[in-house]
Amino acid sequence: MESKKPKVLILTQWYIPAFKAGGPITSVYNLVEALKSDIDFWLICGNRDHGSIEDLDVQSDVWLEESGMHVYYSSNSSLARKQIKVELTKGNWSKVYLNSLFSPTWTIYPLLLSRKNDLRCLLAPRGILGAGALQIKSFKKNLFLRLAKTFNVFSRLEWHATDDSERDEIELHFGKGAAIHVIPNLPSKVPAELEHIEGRDRKSILFLSRISRKKNLLFILQRMAEIEEPYELTVIGPSEDKAYELECREFAASAGLIVHWKGAMHPADLQNELPKYSLMVLPTLHENYGHVILQAWGHGLPVLLSENTPWRNLKEQHLGWDISLDAKQLWQEAFKEHFKMPEKELVEWRIKCHSLVREKNQDRKDVLAYQTLLSGGNES
Repeated sequence: MESKKPKVLILTQWYIPAFKAGGPITSVYNLVEALKSDIDFWLICGNRDHGSIEDLDVQSDVWLEESGMHVYYSSNSSLARKQIKVELTKGNWSKVYLNSLFSPTWTIYPLLLSRKNDLRCLLAPRGILGAGALQIKSFKKNLFLRLAKTFNVFSRLEWHATDDSERDEIELHFGKGAAIHVIPNLPSKVPAELEHIEGRDRKSILFLSRISRKKNLLFILQRMAEIEEPYELTVIGPSEDKAYELECREFAASAGLIVHWKGAMHPADLQNELPKYSLMVLPTLHENYGHVILQAWGHGLPVLLSENTPWRNLKEQHLGWDISLDAKQLWQEAFKEHFKMPEKELVEWRIKCHSLVREKNQDRKDVLAYQTLLSGGNES
């Protein structure tokens, strides 16, 4: 018997068990997990992880029913487009949910087909319209945006922004009349109890993200070279830019810094890894949400962030620090403040970080907003 629940088709290049693409995978996974009892999700994706030449350990080019949803792992772009065409031609979707902006296969092609079949598309740019993100390969991205606007590629669709700043970015590029729904991403589940709440080695700090110019690892290495505190930095995340990684490694070696390069780590292994650290650092050029920030908080790590995330005024909330990348002296002071903070106070910060994410896990407001939107509603 066909399900009476609203049917939503999700198109995204990467999905679990892939994990190296980071936030976009987590965003879609958390959404599906929260709503799969109310919405009939069908998802088409690729069968390789980000930057990998090896296939995922999944059956490809067939519909699989697992964990309360249907997933189609495509072995190549041609077969992906073929299956996308088959599904969009059926036309029985409450929404078609796109999760990229610049992809010919995963965005442009389904947008044109959806328009032909009079389907309602919802597009999440996933932070790609931020000024910091557009700095990377800026000529190609800006040329694409100009051509897309010239040919009205992104007309007649709805947008999903995860915060007000992303809404502003969409309006900047596509006009004030764009149909934009602002709903935050849903955070990953975190342990009910905080482990290793006391006695963490405050010398041990963590950079948890892809190694790329956008994530700005070199900035943290440069700040570490300027302070006296004997920090040790662990870098966990896949290398997206080998030349940039080499630049970071060479600087760390020349400055005599202690850096542990652990590479990509499966999310399941992170649960045991995160409680080993006392602080997470992320001097990113742009984040529209930052799942790794919530992951860190969920395990009791205050964070030291750039101003380029939605998370602001952190010190006043005892969650960490958010500092302009131009204010290098303030970054040094934040390092010192963390290092010298009395253990009792730092424990209170850890508890506050964990409690924040636990409260977000239990809050149903955003889940209900997604349910309304994906069921065909227009509430934002």
